Amino acid sequence: SSLNDPRTISMCSSTVSSQMLRIMAKKEGFHYEDTLTGFKWIGSRAAQLSKSGTYRQVFCYEEAIGYCCGDVIFDKDGVTAAAVFAELSMHVYGKQGQTLVGHIQSLYHKYGEFVSNNGYYILEESSSSTVVPQIMDHITEGGSFAR
Repeated sequence: SSLNDPRTISMCSSTVSSQMLRIMAKKEGFHYEDTLTGFKWIGSRAAQLSKSGTYRQVFCYEEAIGYCCGDVIFDKDGVTAAAVFAELSMHVYGKQGQTLVGHIQSLYHKYGEFVSNNGYYILEESSSSTVVPQIMDHITEGGSFAR
């Protein structure tokens, strides 16, 4: 059973996603990794962690409402996500006697509230050949981000 699994729980999300999962990991003691944007990065890293034998990958997500639950399919999987959400709903309503809104509010109370403000920048083509590589090098810490 998964309750007796000795591997450390692991979760991943993309760098543009909410930082709530990172804070949860710090408070609850599970392994968390931030990846580049897109499920090809999230899923690949989750698969690597799972195959390492050290981690049990249980959840991945991206801010664009893509969820991966478990360690079978390392890609967005709406069917499994819907089943997990239904199970969560049964637990929250049935066992805790709470609403889903009340449950998420209790999580905000415990871990903090998080706000996203997505946007983009437009660069003139002449400056993008030098500026973009410098920005990406800074963001990825000179290429060490993916390690």
